Amino acid sequence: MSKDFEFTVDIVFLGSRRQLQLCVEDSDLVGDVKARLRELGHEPVKLLFHGSALPDVRTLGSLGVGPTAEGVIPSLYCLEAGAETSEARVAKEDREKRVLQVVNLSGGSIHLSVKECDTVRLVKQSLSKTVSLPADHISLLYEGMELTDDIVLFDNAISSVFLLERESSGTSDAELPAVNLVPSEPNIAGGLLDRRIDGLWFRAKVQRMHVLNETCTVDIQYLDDGNVELGVELSECRFLNWPPD
Repeated sequence: MSKDFEFTVDIVFLGSRRQLQLCVEDSDLVGDVKARLRELGHEPVKLLFHGSALPDVRTLGSLGVGPTAEGVIPSLYCLEAGAETSEARVAKEDREKRVLQVVNLSGGSIHLSVKECDTVRLVKQSLSKTVSLPADHISLLYEGMELTDDIVLFDNAISSVFLLERESSGTSDAELPAVNLVPSEPNIAGGLLDRRIDGLWFRAKVQRMHVLNETCTVDIQYLDDGNVELGVELSECRFLNWPPD
């Protein structure tokens, strides 16, 4: 028979912010942990882990309670009988808040406080107040793909995204403004441009320029995911800064 795995958990009491440590095993039932807390003079009503109440009849191991690969001790939050409901609610809201890094492709970054259950749509609405853009003019990119409004960021382990300003919501190619063609300088390597793909603009940096039979194309590297595209026609681009920094 395999030996039960022993580890330490932090017990944090909601409302009072008191804390203690218990040595437990992964085969311990949640109800057994509550019983041990009662022996220590506490009256636990619920034990919570990652914002969810743990059922008494399940073992800690089956619920994923245990130290991380880096050795970080898990925390169980204890709601005691008689605890102030408002204090418990505030403590739960504090735990559910996360920080999302939003890298603005126009420059700079924003650290936005969001909740675990927030969708991309809610994040855009919060961002619109900070960057002074309508929410439907904001696109959020992750690993080179645009995130749809119904995605819950933290359900998908997304903690950092890129912000791209859209021309307008649902803009078609026919409605897009005329692009800026190649500047008069002979070499545009190092400049920033927007590359149009399916009606959206994606920011990139020019790596090199090619001129053949009076036709000019560029090799570019996208800022959001680092991918490189070769031989892009300038008619699909608009320039942002010239000369390059």
